[in-house]
Amino acid sequence: MLISRNEIMGVLSPERTASYTPVTNIDLISKVFNESHRNQYVMIDERYESDSTRNKFKMKFFMETGNGSPFQITVLNSYDKTIAVRSASGIYSEICWNLNMVGSSIFKHRHEADADIESLTFIKDSFDDYAKVENRYNNLVLNLGFEQLSKTEMAKLAGKFFIEDNLVNTEQLNILKKQILEPSFDYKLEETALLFYNHLTHSIKNTGPLNYLNAHERLIETFEKEFDFTL
Repeated sequence: MLISRNEIMGVLSPERTASYTPVTNIDLISKVFNESHRNQYVMIDERYESDSTRNKFKMKFFMETGNGSPFQITVLNSYDKTIAVRSASGIYSEICWNLNMVGSSIFKHRHEADADIESLTFIKDSFDDYAKVENRYNNLVLNLGFEQLSKTEMAKLAGKFFIEDNLVNTEQLNILKKQILEPSFDYKLEETALLFYNHLTHSIKNTGPLNYLNAHERLIETFEKEFDFTL
């Protein structure tokens, strides 16, 4: 469910113990805003979600870089030990706010030892490594943009991703079907694998905090295998 910044920052974190290191939502959000300011990026939008128990969290930050390019940081966190602190960076689609998760690295750390320090360091590094993110995204566009893919071929792949690869669930498959037949957004793209990729990122963008980054990781891996390229 969507919640406000004040709500997510207001949820009390667990106490630190010998075996558990809490990473607070306040620290994560503050670090993103501080790094955005340090790099002179403009924060365009911020979106926060939690599960019904207010223990699992998804934070998405949409920015423009100094040259006007889109940049996104996504952070997952939990206060019940079900999700290790996770973060990824990428480019977002300004049309429908989809994440194209092409960061050069993905951070994952259990809530133990120096998780609080390491997670904030990764956020800083994500901003510092933006050039790598942009390069990987350009490679993604290059590889998928030249792969012609008709609606019929998209439908066949959608079925494969649902039945064989378990990449999308029933609800997401229905969204994907609608996007293939009657797209909600005009991406200014021909019928290519890149257009299909955008339809897919749109269909999975409401995945819950527990599986959000996993879904994007698997999506990239599946496209690399299906269309024979490596980012």
